[in-house]
Amino acid sequence: MELIKTPELTQLLTDHTPTVTVVALGSNVPISLDSVNKTLDAIHAAGSACVWIGPPDMRRPSSAQIDAVYATLRKGGVSRLASFEGSRHSSCRLIDSRAFSYLRYPDKGGDGTHYGGGLASLGARWGADAAAAIAAFKP
Repeated sequence: MELIKTPELTQLLTDHTPTVTVVALGSNVPISLDSVNKTLDAIHAAGSACVWIGPPDMRRPSSAQIDAVYATLRKGGVSRLASFEGSRHSSCRLIDSRAFSYLRYPDKGGDGTHYGGGLASLGARWGADAAAAIAAFKP
């Protein structure tokens, strides 16, 4: 099996010059204010607007840990109310996918984090709703 290195965000932004960059990190990825700022700096340098999709509620990580992810995003300038113009960073609009009320990870089944197997229909619905929320934003 050949290993292929994941491209750096800055290289992807240079190669593709997007009008809007969508950031959707899984909830099992640790997030720091430094990583949020570096991501926003790279997007801003590329001249792209930004939409960041936050994680849904699930069993693992806990609701408190997911709340901390959203707090870090807001502290970094990712906001539901962010404008696409006039901020230090390329303003990044936040989609809080906890608001997708149907998306409650069941108490039993699955691994607590991923929406695979018998939960794939919930994952597909999340994707469709996230895509609709992205389409509603105008850079």
